[in-house]
Amino acid sequence: MTGTARQVPQLVYGTIRRPISTLRSAAANAASVYRTVRPLNRTGSSLIRERGLIRRLGVHEVPRLQLRDAAHRCGGALNDAFVAGVAGGLRIYHEKHGVAVGDLHLTMPISLRTNTDDMGGNRITLMRFDIPVGEADPAKRIKAIHERVGAVRQEKSLPYTQMIAGVLNLMPRWYIGSVLRHVDFLTSDVPGIPVPVFLGGAAVRTQYAFGPTIGSAVNVTLLSYVDTCSLGIDVDTAAIPDYDVFHDALVAGFDEVLALAG
Repeated sequence: MTGTARQVPQLVYGTIRRPISTLRSAAANAASVYRTVRPLNRTGSSLIRERGLIRRLGVHEVPRLQLRDAAHRCGGALNDAFVAGVAGGLRIYHEKHGVAVGDLHLTMPISLRTNTDDMGGNRITLMRFDIPVGEADPAKRIKAIHERVGAVRQEKSLPYTQMIAGVLNLMPRWYIGSVLRHVDFLTSDVPGIPVPVFLGGAAVRTQYAFGPTIGSAVNVTLLSYVDTCSLGIDVDTAAIPDYDVFHDALVAGFDEVLALAG
């Protein structure tokens, strides 16, 4: 019997014993599921909304300890500072084009791993939520991102994401497209190897990971190696045709964040 099936008798029993609280819990679960799967009618950005088939790849490197220190000084984690750097780059890119920007739609992997899970393998799900890209103060941006990521981690729909994915597979393709194509950007933070390694006798200098855009304008993936965070940048050139301008903006966005470190 699956975990979902096991919960059905418990739900019925709970409804009999505690009808009001059980119904409230069910309503909260339903609202959380809706936030997870609701289609987006438009991108958050009026600038990077086109989509195409051609991709442009690039890289950037930032010091891990400095990025972590910047995060901690603002009450956040390294991932919060990473997302804040990408958000800062997107804000600067919009400014270079004279376009105002507020919150943008982000898709980001969220860990489902618990202390009882076996080591190895992936225990993640993709969650979609809005990020304050328009916030110019990097410290406030990190704090706001930390709060929003924390709220997403508390979503009641998280334990049901595999079941939700199965249902979505049965939905019409236009609906799935509406869920994905209006996401503005993706980020992913992948912990890498913390010590120097060798490959065929040669020292590995760095490594990069490139994630798919999955309908968004850009995916920035962080892969750490020793004391360096290497960024793999995957851009949809229909959304961002001037990659060099975007890359410079992204570097400037991370410089804003790194300047917060001691």
